[in-house]
Amino acid sequence: MRNVSAILAVALVACGRTEGTEQLLTCNPSVSVEVGAVVDCPPALAYVTRAERATGIDLSQVQIVFEAEDDLAELGHPEFIGFTGDGKVHVAAKYSGTLVHEAYHVGYGQPDHCGWSSPARLMVFEENLVWGSFDDACAHVRCSNTTDFTDARGQVWGLGWKCD
Repeated sequence: MRNVSAILAVALVACGRTEGTEQLLTCNPSVSVEVGAVVDCPPALAYVTRAERATGIDLSQVQIVFEAEDDLAELGHPEFIGFTGDGKVHVAAKYSGTLVHEAYHVGYGQPDHCGWSSPARLMVFEENLVWGSFDDACAHVRCSNTTDFTDARGQVWGLGWKCD
């Protein structure tokens, strides 16, 4: 039994890497998943592909880390579920759909979310189950997801976006 434990420990170290105090599993050269996250490599890679398709933005040149925690407090952002900076994207794995939001930061910058309250952008967020909120500095509105989204036919959906 000790030999099996030792082999598993070596296997985890061989396929992962440590960054700071977190243990990361490397999915490919640009995508990692923190050990203990609610996703592992296959779904994480699928989220990356989905974000690229939804936004038309290539994410292959940025490091993406799916974090195990429900927020990014350990990175100094307790109110965030996604953060882009210094060539890296961090996403709370529980809210992996927010990678779509972060992809727009990678592609266009715009820390002020200028113009993001457009119906077309909000539709992309709805279609890809993006959670969160942001302030559109140009339109002077706060946009956030709602779980009470009902379409014109009266069909209730699990996620919508609104701006006030």
